Amino acid sequence: MDKINLKDKETLEKLRDYLDTSDLSDEELTEIVEAMTDEQREEILDIISEEDDEDFDDDDDLIGSAKKGVNTSLAPIRRKDMMKLSDLNNEEIVEQFQLGNQNALAALVEKNQGLVRSRASYFFRSHGNDLDLEDLVQSGMLGMIRAAEKFDLTLGYKFTTYAYKWIDKAIRKAINKEGHTIRIPAGKYLKLNKLKQILKANPEASDEEIYRILENEGINKKQADDLFLINRNQVNSTSLNINLDSEDSTGDELMDMVGDESTPVDMLILEKDMENFLMQALDQLTDREKQIIIYRYGLDNEKPKTLEQIGAIYDLSRERIRQIENQALGKLKDYSDSIG
Repeated sequence: MDKINLKDKETLEKLRDYLDTSDLSDEELTEIVEAMTDEQREEILDIISEEDDEDFDDDDDLIGSAKKGVNTSLAPIRRKDMMKLSDLNNEEIVEQFQLGNQNALAALVEKNQGLVRSRASYFFRSHGNDLDLEDLVQSGMLGMIRAAEKFDLTLGYKFTTYAYKWIDKAIRKAINKEGHTIRIPAGKYLKLNKLKQILKANPEASDEEIYRILENEGINKKQADDLFLINRNQVNSTSLNINLDSEDSTGDELMDMVGDESTPVDMLILEKDMENFLMQALDQLTDREKQIIIYRYGLDNEKPKTLEQIGAIYDLSRERIRQIENQALGKLKDYSDSIG
């Protein structure tokens, strides 16, 4: 033990409380420290020098729970786990977590903190709210943890594809609960973005013309007034949300297709993965249902079509197209629910 220098000794003393050393001699523990590079020592010291005073309390208040310590990477970590888990992919880490390895949760948080922070930063930039960015990050972490609990490894999806909607759902819940002047039911996101698309496509249109266009979309004047009010208070909400629950609920959204020029490469890859996930969901529909949904929500990168326009393509009434659309959305919701 006398051979180690001051930095080694400091690291060794710090590590001792964080490692299960019952099967390690002092000499073996010293060898571990001596084998580390300076960079590895600094990284470990950064982790274990932070404080985690309170245990995580998984209650329904996401922001409150986040403040109680989702920073699970600070939990005591066995040496073997610390070395092994970092080499696994997300799906393998989730499997370890579901088998009861609590250290796997710390590894999962560490591995995906970039994704969570990217989503939190997007909502922080684009939604007017009073929450701190770190509050949104902690809420997103809670969403990812819940995704890890619910993820079905047998379905063959990437964990990030599945976790994406849980991260966003947790962040939205925090925003709606703590940060919005006006609370937005999740079911209104689709109509809100429909309004945004119409306003963008018709910049010179009068209010009355916009009302008429909205009426053709099945949105009456009272609903339109509500949407205009929300839009004024949430100017930068630019996501396209396909919501599969009723307007009064806080149901899940199948995916978010976020157009953001500042999106980093890893998020662009994830969005492509989400598009693939959506296509798999659409495969649950008949050919006609699938095409109507694609037309209706502009999933072919074209401007979303009205009920009348789609009806003209199929030689069907506006009401019949609406019925087919609702039937298709019901199938998509069932599919979304079936995978968590």
